[in-house]
Amino acid sequence: MICVTGVDPSEPMLREARLITRLRRPAGDVEWVAAGVEELPLPDASVRVCWSLASVHHWPDLEVGVAEVRRIMAPDGVFLALERRSPPGSTGAAGHGRTADQAELFASMLTDHGFVSAEVSDHDTGRREVVVVTGRT
Repeated sequence: MICVTGVDPSEPMLREARLITRLRRPAGDVEWVAAGVEELPLPDASVRVCWSLASVHHWPDLEVGVAEVRRIMAPDGVFLALERRSPPGSTGAAGHGRTADQAELFASMLTDHGFVSAEVSDHDTGRREVVVVTGRT
């Protein structure tokens, strides 16, 4: 039984993910599929927990991505988007994350697309500061 579906548009990242999965989860309950956030290969209202780990800053169209995530979310579901905290005005590699303003804007987009609530929280992992946007359906 598949209990986790991982999605990434990059074949090299999928190869890495499949290798790590075989080493750490030999039960075979994780499936990896090639897709972007714009067209998630999952049925409507089928996901209870969804997370995006350091990838929202790569989404080509935030509006389309948020709408697609909302489409797959089941009632009473939780969506978590974790990103590195970027300082205002960041460019280059430092911009691979979310500023405080970007995180708040993203949270607003979630509620604009039908999430019941969305909140922004900051965390210090000991290695770096991260921001988490949590949306509930």
